[in-house]
Amino acid sequence: MRISISKINNAELDNIRILQPEGWSDILTVFKFYCTSDFCFPFVLNINNEIAGSGCAIILDRTAWLGHIIVHPKYRRNGFGSMIVSHLINFLKEKNIQTVSLIASDEGFSMYQKYGFVKTEEYLSFERNSENKLQTPDCGIIPFNEKYRDEIYSLDATASGENRTKVLQNQLSESFICTRNGSLSGYFIPSLGEGLITAINAETGISLLKYKNPKRITVPETNTPAINYALSQGFEKRERLHRMVFGKHLNRRPEYIYSRISGYFG
Repeated sequence: MRISISKINNAELDNIRILQPEGWSDILTVFKFYCTSDFCFPFVLNINNEIAGSGCAIILDRTAWLGHIIVHPKYRRNGFGSMIVSHLINFLKEKNIQTVSLIASDEGFSMYQKYGFVKTEEYLSFERNSENKLQTPDCGIIPFNEKYRDEIYSLDATASGENRTKVLQNQLSESFICTRNGSLSGYFIPSLGEGLITAINAETGISLLKYKNPKRITVPETNTPAINYALSQGFEKRERLHRMVFGKHLNRRPEYIYSRISGYFG
Protein backbone atom coordinates (compact mmCIF):
# COMPACT_ATOMS: atom_id res chain seq x y z
CA MET A 1 0.00 0.00 0.00
CA ARG A 2 1.53 3.31 -1.14
CA ILE A 3 0.58 6.19 1.18
CA SER A 4 1.54 9.85 0.84
CA ILE A 5 0.37 13.28 1.98
CA SER A 6 1.13 16.24 -0.25
CA LYS A 7 -0.15 19.68 -1.14
CA ILE A 8 -3.03 19.42 -3.55
CA ASN A 9 -2.28 20.27 -7.17
CA ASN A 10 -4.57 21.56 -9.90
CA ALA A 11 -4.82 18.14 -11.52
CA GLU A 12 -6.23 16.70 -8.28
CA LEU A 13 -8.63 19.55 -7.57
CA ASP A 14 -11.57 18.33 -9.66
CA ASN A 15 -11.25 14.87 -8.12
CA ILE A 16 -11.65 16.20 -4.57
CA ARG A 17 -15.41 15.71 -4.84
CA ILE A 18 -14.86 11.99 -4.27
CA LEU A 19 -14.51 13.00 -0.59
CA GLN A 20 -17.76 15.03 -0.44
CA PRO A 21 -19.44 14.23 2.92
CA GLU A 22 -23.22 14.06 3.03
CA GLY A 23 -24.78 17.22 4.39
CA TRP A 24 -21.73 19.43 3.79
CA SER A 25 -21.65 22.34 1.37
CA ASP A 26 -19.77 21.74 -1.87
CA ILE A 27 -16.16 21.04 -0.87
CA LEU A 28 -14.82 21.74 -4.38
CA THR A 29 -15.83 25.39 -4.01
CA VAL A 30 -13.99 25.62 -0.70
CA PHE A 31 -10.87 23.87 -2.00
CA LYS A 32 -10.77 26.29 -4.94
CA PHE A 33 -10.78 29.08 -2.34
CA TYR A 34 -7.99 27.33 -0.44
CA CYS A 35 -5.89 26.94 -3.58
CA THR A 36 -6.18 30.61 -4.53
CA SER A 37 -5.55 32.01 -1.03
CA ASP A 38 -1.93 32.46 0.00
CA PHE A 39 -2.75 31.85 3.67
CA CYS A 40 -4.32 28.42 3.05
CA PHE A 41 -2.37 25.18 2.67
CA PRO A 42 -4.58 22.29 1.47
CA PHE A 43 -3.25 18.72 1.50
CA VAL A 44 -4.50 15.40 0.17
CA LEU A 45 -3.89 11.89 1.38
CA ASN A 46 -3.20 9.52 -1.50
CA ILE A 47 -3.38 5.74 -1.18
CA ASN A 48 -2.25 3.77 -4.20
CA ASN A 49 -2.54 6.93 -6.31
CA GLU A 50 -6.16 7.45 -5.25
CA ILE A 51 -7.38 10.44 -3.23
CA ALA A 52 -8.38 9.02 0.13
CA GLY A 53 -8.46 12.04 2.42
CA SER A 54 -7.85 15.74 2.84
CA GLY A 55 -7.07 18.50 5.30
CA CYS A 56 -6.17 22.17 5.23
CA ALA A 57 -4.03 24.42 7.43
CA ILE A 58 -5.19 28.05 7.43
CA ILE A 59 -2.66 30.52 8.81
CA LEU A 60 -3.83 33.84 10.27
CA ASP A 61 -0.78 35.69 11.53
CA ARG A 62 0.34 33.74 14.65
CA THR A 63 -2.80 31.59 14.83
CA ALA A 64 -4.21 28.93 12.54
CA TRP A 65 -7.21 26.72 11.81
CA LEU A 66 -7.57 23.16 10.61
CA GLY A 67 -10.35 22.54 8.13
CA HIS A 68 -11.88 19.90 5.88
CA ILE A 69 -10.21 16.93 7.56
CA ILE A 70 -11.97 14.20 5.61
CA VAL A 71 -11.28 10.51 5.06
CA HIS A 72 -13.12 8.59 2.35
CA PRO A 73 -15.53 6.02 3.89
CA LYS A 74 -13.54 3.23 2.20
CA TYR A 75 -10.50 4.08 4.33
CA ARG A 76 -12.01 5.12 7.66
CA ARG A 77 -11.08 3.59 11.02
CA ASN A 78 -7.58 2.81 9.86
CA GLY A 79 -5.78 5.76 11.47
CA PHE A 80 -5.68 7.89 8.33
CA GLY A 81 -7.54 10.78 9.98
CA SER A 82 -4.89 10.85 12.70
CA MET A 83 -2.20 10.76 10.03
CA ILE A 84 -3.65 13.88 8.37
CA VAL A 85 -3.99 15.73 11.69
CA SER A 86 -0.41 14.88 12.65
CA HIS A 87 0.87 16.11 9.30
CA LEU A 88 -0.99 19.42 9.61
CA ILE A 89 0.13 20.03 13.20
CA ASN A 90 3.77 19.37 12.32
CA PHE A 91 3.45 21.70 9.33
CA LEU A 92 2.12 24.47 11.59
CA LYS A 93 4.75 23.89 14.25
CA GLU A 94 7.40 24.57 11.60
CA LYS A 95 5.65 27.91 10.98
CA ASN A 96 5.88 28.79 14.72
CA ILE A 97 2.11 29.00 15.08
CA GLN A 98 1.06 29.63 18.69
CA THR A 99 -2.59 28.57 18.54
CA VAL A 100 -4.41 26.04 16.36
CA SER A 101 -8.22 25.95 16.41
CA LEU A 102 -10.83 23.67 14.90
CA ILE A 103 -14.49 22.76 15.13
CA ALA A 104 -15.04 19.09 15.94
CA SER A 105 -18.08 16.88 15.65
CA ASP A 106 -18.80 14.22 18.26
CA GLU A 107 -17.23 11.66 15.92
CA GLY A 108 -13.86 13.42 15.71
CA PHE A 109 -13.73 14.84 19.24
CA SER A 110 -11.74 12.04 20.90
CA MET A 111 -9.17 11.91 18.08
CA TYR A 112 -8.38 15.61 18.51
CA GLN A 113 -8.12 15.20 22.28
CA LYS A 114 -5.36 12.62 21.73
CA TYR A 115 -3.34 15.29 19.94
CA GLY A 116 -3.67 17.74 22.83
CA PHE A 117 -6.64 19.77 21.63
CA VAL A 118 -8.79 21.12 24.47
CA LYS A 119 -12.44 22.07 24.20
CA THR A 120 -12.97 25.77 24.88
CA GLU A 121 -16.68 26.09 24.11
CA GLU A 122 -19.52 24.69 22.08
CA TYR A 123 -21.39 25.99 19.07
CA LEU A 124 -25.09 25.33 18.61
CA SER A 125 -26.73 25.04 15.19
CA PHE A 126 -30.40 25.84 14.72
CA GLU A 127 -32.55 25.29 11.66
CA ARG A 128 -36.15 25.95 10.69
CA ASN A 129 -38.22 24.24 8.04
CA SER A 130 -41.01 26.80 7.90
CA GLU A 131 -40.99 29.68 5.44
CA ASN A 132 -38.88 32.58 6.62
CA LYS A 133 -40.89 35.69 7.39
CA LEU A 134 -39.22 39.00 6.63
CA GLN A 135 -38.78 41.14 9.75
CA THR A 136 -37.95 44.79 10.20
CA PRO A 137 -34.58 45.35 11.89
CA ASP A 138 -34.58 47.47 15.03
CA CYS A 139 -31.64 49.62 13.95
CA GLY A 140 -30.59 51.22 10.70
CA ILE A 141 -28.54 48.99 8.40
CA ILE A 142 -26.50 50.50 5.61
CA PRO A 143 -24.14 49.16 2.91
CA PHE A 144 -20.44 49.05 3.70
CA ASN A 145 -18.62 52.38 3.85
CA GLU A 146 -14.85 52.36 3.43
CA LYS A 147 -14.36 54.63 6.44
CA TYR A 148 -15.49 51.76 8.72
CA ARG A 149 -13.00 49.20 7.36
CA ASP A 150 -10.52 49.51 10.22
CA GLU A 151 -13.33 49.44 12.80
CA ILE A 152 -14.57 46.17 11.30
CA TYR A 153 -11.08 44.68 11.52
CA SER A 154 -10.79 45.85 15.13
CA LEU A 155 -14.20 44.48 16.16
CA ASP A 156 -13.50 41.19 14.45
CA ALA A 157 -10.17 40.88 16.28
CA THR A 158 -11.93 41.52 19.60
CA ALA A 159 -14.61 38.93 18.89
CA SER A 160 -12.36 36.24 17.40
CA GLY A 161 -9.09 36.85 19.25
CA GLU A 162 -7.34 36.57 15.87
CA ASN A 163 -6.15 38.76 13.04
CA ARG A 164 -8.55 37.69 10.27
CA THR A 165 -7.86 40.65 7.99
CA LYS A 166 -6.81 38.34 5.14
CA VAL A 167 -10.15 36.57 5.36
CA LEU A 168 -12.29 39.71 5.53
CA GLN A 169 -10.55 42.19 3.26
CA ASN A 170 -11.93 41.04 -0.10
CA GLN A 171 -15.45 40.49 1.23
CA LEU A 172 -16.20 43.86 2.83
CA SER A 173 -17.47 45.55 -0.34
CA GLU A 174 -20.54 43.30 -0.12
CA SER A 175 -21.10 43.75 3.61
CA PHE A 176 -23.64 45.71 5.67
CA ILE A 177 -23.08 47.63 8.88
CA CYS A 178 -24.87 49.16 11.84
CA THR A 179 -23.57 52.25 13.60
CA ARG A 180 -24.38 53.96 16.88
CA ASN A 181 -23.38 57.57 17.52
CA GLY A 182 -21.08 57.45 14.52
CA SER A 183 -19.22 54.31 15.62
CA LEU A 184 -19.55 50.77 14.32
CA SER A 185 -21.78 48.51 16.41
CA GLY A 186 -21.93 45.50 14.10
CA TYR A 187 -21.52 44.10 10.61
CA PHE A 188 -22.89 41.37 8.34
CA ILE A 189 -20.83 39.82 5.52
CA PRO A 190 -23.23 37.67 3.46
CA SER A 191 -20.55 36.48 1.03
CA LEU A 192 -18.31 35.03 3.74
CA GLY A 193 -19.11 31.42 4.61
CA GLU A 194 -22.48 31.14 6.30
CA GLY A 195 -22.74 34.93 6.52
CA LEU A 196 -20.67 36.31 9.39
CA ILE A 197 -22.51 38.58 11.84
CA THR A 198 -20.60 40.27 14.65
CA ALA A 199 -22.08 42.85 17.00
CA ILE A 200 -21.21 44.49 20.30
CA ASN A 201 -24.79 44.39 21.64
CA ALA A 202 -27.96 42.32 21.29
CA GLU A 203 -30.01 45.04 19.58
CA THR A 204 -27.52 45.27 16.71
CA GLY A 205 -26.91 41.51 16.53
CA ILE A 206 -30.61 40.63 16.38
CA SER A 207 -31.27 43.41 13.86
CA LEU A 208 -28.59 41.98 11.57
CA LEU A 209 -30.05 38.48 12.00
CA LYS A 210 -33.47 39.82 11.00
CA TYR A 211 -31.89 41.44 7.96
CA LYS A 212 -30.08 38.23 7.05
CA ASN A 213 -33.29 36.20 7.52
CA PRO A 214 -31.45 32.85 7.68
CA LYS A 215 -32.76 29.33 7.52
CA ARG A 216 -29.86 28.11 9.66
CA ILE A 217 -27.96 29.80 12.50
CA THR A 218 -24.77 28.57 14.18
CA VAL A 219 -23.58 30.53 17.22
CA PRO A 220 -21.41 30.04 20.32
CA GLU A 221 -23.37 28.69 23.27
CA THR A 222 -22.49 31.85 25.24
CA ASN A 223 -24.56 34.05 22.90
CA THR A 224 -27.83 33.81 24.83
CA PRO A 225 -29.66 36.60 22.91
CA ALA A 226 -28.99 34.86 19.56
CA ILE A 227 -30.14 31.50 20.92
CA ASN A 228 -33.31 33.00 22.43
CA TYR A 229 -34.05 34.75 19.14
CA ALA A 230 -33.65 31.50 17.19
CA LEU A 231 -35.98 29.61 19.51
CA SER A 232 -38.57 32.41 19.44
CA GLN A 233 -38.60 32.25 15.62
CA GLY A 234 -39.35 28.55 15.43
CA PHE A 235 -35.79 27.31 14.93
CA GLU A 236 -34.97 23.85 16.26
CA LYS A 237 -31.59 22.79 17.61
CA ARG A 238 -29.93 20.45 15.10
CA GLU A 239 -26.33 20.05 16.15
CA ARG A 240 -23.82 20.67 18.93
CA LEU A 241 -20.24 21.25 17.80
CA HIS A 242 -17.05 21.51 19.83
CA ARG A 243 -14.59 24.36 19.40
CA MET A 244 -11.12 23.07 20.33
CA VAL A 245 -7.69 24.68 20.69
CA PHE A 246 -4.14 23.37 20.59
CA GLY A 247 -1.55 25.64 22.20
CA LYS A 248 -2.14 29.12 23.59
CA HIS A 249 -5.77 29.96 24.33
CA LEU A 250 -7.24 33.03 22.66
CA ASN A 251 -8.60 36.12 24.39
CA ARG A 252 -11.90 36.49 22.55
CA ARG A 253 -15.54 37.55 22.93
CA PRO A 254 -17.68 34.73 21.49
CA GLU A 255 -20.85 36.43 22.71
CA TYR A 256 -20.29 38.99 19.94
CA ILE A 257 -20.77 36.30 17.25
CA TYR A 258 -24.37 36.17 15.98
CA SER A 259 -23.56 33.99 12.96
CA ARG A 260 -20.25 32.21 12.44
CA ILE A 261 -18.24 32.13 9.21
CA SER A 262 -17.84 28.35 8.97
CA GLY A 263 -16.35 25.28 10.56
CA TYR A 264 -12.90 26.23 9.27
CA PHE A 265 -12.77 29.89 10.37
CA GLY A 266 -15.02 30.03 13.44
